[in-house]
Amino acid sequence: MCIDNGGTFIRTIQYKGRTASLIIKVQQLNGVQKQIIICGRQIVCSYLSESIELKVIQHYIGQDGQAVVKEHFDCLAPKQKLPSYVLENSELTELSVKAKGDEDWSRDVTLEPKHTEYSTVIQVPSSNSSIIYVWCMVLTLEPNSQVQQRIIVFSPLFIMRSHLPDPIIIHLEKRSLGLNETQLIPGRGQEKSLQNIEPDLTHHLTFQAREEDDPSECAVPISTALIKQITTKSNTGGTASEILSDFYGCSSSPQSVWPYSKKDCVSSEQLTQWDSPMRVKLSVWKPCVKTLLIELLPWALLINHSKWDLWLFEGEKIILQIPAGKTMIPPNFQEAFQIGIYWPNTNTVHKSVAIKLVHNMTSPKWKDGDNEEVVTLDEEGFVEAEIRLGAFPGHQKLCQFCISSIVQRGIQILQIEDKSIIVNNTPYQIYYKPQLSVMKPQLKEEYLHSPDSSTFSVCPVTDSAKTSSIVFWDLMSDISPSNSEVVSLKKFMLLSFKPGLSGPNALLWSLPAIIRQDCPRQSVAIPNGEENENDFCTRAIALTYQEHLGVTYLTLSEDPSPRIIIHNRCPVSLLLKENIKDTPRFDIYCKRVPADSSVHHELYHQVSSYPDCKTKDLLPSILLKVISTEELTNEWSDFVDINNQGTQIIFLTGFGYVYVDIAHQCGTIVITLAPEGRPGHQINPNRAQEQSLVFQMFVSQLSLAVYDDITNPRTSSELVQLTLDNIYLHMVPVASYLRPLSHEFHGETTSNLQQFYTLQIFCRDLQLDNQLYNKSNFHFPVLLCQGEKNESAQWTKVHNLVASSKDLEEYSKNAFLKLCLTLSEEQNLLFHVNDLSFEMKPARLYVEDTFVYYIKTLFETYLPDSRGVCHSAKANAVNQILPERVRQHANALLNPVKLRKLAIQPVSLLVSIHASLKLYIASDHTPLSFSVFERGPVFTTARQLIHALAMHYAAGALFRAGWVVGSLEILGSPASLVRSIGNGIADFFRLPYEGLTRGPGAFVSGVSRGTTSFVKHISKGTLTSITNLATSLARNMDRLSLDEEHYNRQEEWRRQLPENLGEGLRQGLSRLGISLLARDMEQNWRKDT
Repeated sequence: MCIDNGGTFIRTIQYKGRTASLIIKVQQLNGVQKQIIICGRQIVCSYLSESIELKVIQHYIGQDGQAVVKEHFDCLAPKQKLPSYVLENSELTELSVKAKGDEDWSRDVTLEPKHTEYSTVIQVPSSNSSIIYVWCMVLTLEPNSQVQQRIIVFSPLFIMRSHLPDPIIIHLEKRSLGLNETQLIPGRGQEKSLQNIEPDLTHHLTFQAREEDDPSECAVPISTALIKQITTKSNTGGTASEILSDFYGCSSSPQSVWPYSKKDCVSSEQLTQWDSPMRVKLSVWKPCVKTLLIELLPWALLINHSKWDLWLFEGEKIILQIPAGKTMIPPNFQEAFQIGIYWPNTNTVHKSVAIKLVHNMTSPKWKDGDNEEVVTLDEEGFVEAEIRLGAFPGHQKLCQFCISSIVQRGIQILQIEDKSIIVNNTPYQIYYKPQLSVMKPQLKEEYLHSPDSSTFSVCPVTDSAKTSSIVFWDLMSDISPSNSEVVSLKKFMLLSFKPGLSGPNALLWSLPAIIRQDCPRQSVAIPNGEENENDFCTRAIALTYQEHLGVTYLTLSEDPSPRIIIHNRCPVSLLLKENIKDTPRFDIYCKRVPADSSVHHELYHQVSSYPDCKTKDLLPSILLKVISTEELTNEWSDFVDINNQGTQIIFLTGFGYVYVDIAHQCGTIVITLAPEGRPGHQINPNRAQEQSLVFQMFVSQLSLAVYDDITNPRTSSELVQLTLDNIYLHMVPVASYLRPLSHEFHGETTSNLQQFYTLQIFCRDLQLDNQLYNKSNFHFPVLLCQGEKNESAQWTKVHNLVASSKDLEEYSKNAFLKLCLTLSEEQNLLFHVNDLSFEMKPARLYVEDTFVYYIKTLFETYLPDSRGVCHSAKANAVNQILPERVRQHANALLNPVKLRKLAIQPVSLLVSIHASLKLYIASDHTPLSFSVFERGPVFTTARQLIHALAMHYAAGALFRAGWVVGSLEILGSPASLVRSIGNGIADFFRLPYEGLTRGPGAFVSGVSRGTTSFVKHISKGTLTSITNLATSLARNMDRLSLDEEHYNRQEEWRRQLPENLGEGLRQGLSRLGISLLARDMEQNWRKDT
């Protein structure tokens, strides 16, 4: 049996005169996985919450011709299915059930072989006093076919699902019998079947929240007769195959989990009620199942995700107290509500701003004027709320919350979360001080630590899979109650590996890291407290900032790309200051560099400009000075330029002359400071040459092909083929990067000096072919190729390890593609790209929308199923804490694109575009020219770099929009005609003039050649314009004929290229005539019909 194609198949087995039918189902899960299910015709499954024993009776004719009756016994577990019975419908005639462990069987249920769908209620005898009635439903898959199957489903009569936070007591009344009993129904979205329910009898349900409360006054009548009315009214679709998906583990989408607080899921549900506390909903439990679902739906759920115990106020009245981490049902709000926090230091409950819920059905489409005292919260939205704790300046705290609302299952889900979440992706425990102060943008030499500020800690994410919230921000003493509402406040954070408050421990804290949306990534240098093996007294920690649905996520990770590394080889501690010309947006502090140590640093300019991708980004200069003492105040040094590599000499008052060496290493600026006269170490001058690497390779031809083995598994089909001719790779050390160091730095940095290489890749020719051209009605056999080939140029193969400069110039001159990379050698034989330069000669690009959509759809089948991908424990822990979008954005911010220079030389393209999905529109040989694209230094995200590239080339295409419109075939390609006439006129005058400079004979020849070129270009342009117009009209006429066979036949005809001019004219005019004739016939046919 072949399983290449999906579907349902049947295979029969002959055994002792009987025929056994096996149903085989083949389902394609993705491009590389299939699911195969082999089963019999009889499938038995149970939705019951208790185990039952099953007895089925089989009737068949034995080998001796006598009727044989056989019984089969099985135990059917809760919410499970039995292995299917390989029996025909005529063989399985009866069944009966009983409770597990009991002796009495139920009455026999007769299975009709001719009926496809029917149901009955079975009373299951039970040894205890409870009465168990269940539905027995018989369904048929693919009836009246060879692969039909019978599904026997057992399910309860009624199922209760309560969405309340706590269990609820229900009173079940049988008024006709004068009976009443109570049952306990769990909450939190759990389901439980009702007990002691009898069919064809109306039961009345009343609800009681707690034992000390009274039951509800209104009763809800239920009966088995309701299911038919609800099914008819709701018209719920569904097939019997959906039932099997529950038991085979291939259900479509996972259900949301109570309390349905996931904000990322898109919901189009409407709030069902907001003026009544509770709603009872009756519905069909599952498609094709007779069970009636009874749901208890509160009007709203209020979830406190914050770390605070909160109070809810409506006016001055306390209406609810909700502890941290709890979910409760709020009362129906009649007016705006407030949240409050009890602060024991002041013995007061401090409140937030008033929040008013608005509903889509009652609120107007426009809002009234802004009311600062009340903020409105839509059914789908979020607002921010702040609560200030404390009364005395310098001892106040600010709590920030995000209050959001979504609608799930008709319930309004209100969530109160801490505004800021901090996640520690490092292996260290990190302490932090969140603070808030008045914004005074200025440069300060030193940050004054506050001894009263609060300290919190955040554990690594692998140790604790819980979120860590910033519970409050300390208001600094410069904020007074009088000016707090007027001045703008700034958030910042101090980080440390060892907690300390004041005194010498104050040096263990980092400089303040600003918390702003326009500073998405910062490299924070956190002191170690002691030097490690690399002489670093700091660790570079990347702090990323993202906002998602009202919540701020701060992520701490080890920085793989520190911006600046400072090696201080002087015996004195120094201060580093940035030369800022514009007014800064927040406070900036000088960097303290201890004596004989190394630290990490990041300039204000680098923080504020990330992730901008500017054409040329120059860093500001820096200044240095020796840290002043009480007796002596030192002056700042001269400016130090850090944009260029090299060694500079500055004078520091209080110390002397200092050599400043600047080196750029893959996005990191290394600044080395050494005093004058420090003895150097002798090094081997041939060390760099001994470790250098020379690599050279010549490939005459390289082909890459993409095959499709999925559409037709028996034959492999080639889709596209990329062919590259004469590829030359040349890699040598680059001398310009190996600049000589001053004597002061020998032995200090030579051991860590990086080796740089230049990798040059030349490709003489490149072509991307559409291999489906001969198999489908695609228009272009080639997708990308060189514009004009120089056939006379010959490439000489490389025989020596070191190519001469003449050979390199020849390769560079004749190459179609040139790629030049500057690489730096890292540890473990890894290379980082520092510079990238790309150049391409004029090329031709052919784009067809039908081919692009076909390849896109086909490539999606190549992707593996993400459900089977395993992740590490750390990745799983991060996924549980962070939303997917936040995690991806944080990774992009953490790992930027780092290049010293990126250059893409001017690109010239002749573009042909055919769009034929709806209407045939074509633009052939449209000239597009793009200017050079240069950026450097580049330190940005991949998304920002792609955006800069897209904007650059989109602007270039926009400036050539006139040529695009003028090249449309449906207009006759006037731009192509003008271009041909212009070339002919230019040759008419240029060629005689060139001949005139060489003599009379050349002049006569030039006149002849110029006249010939003039006539040839005008004739070619005119015929091309007429041909394009006729082709465009003919193709659109073929589409309007609504005859697929005629359209395909015409496309095949167009692919037959003419051998001469006369045949080409005959084909073009005849195709246009046939298209017009087909259009007339189609109109006449419509009139007749």
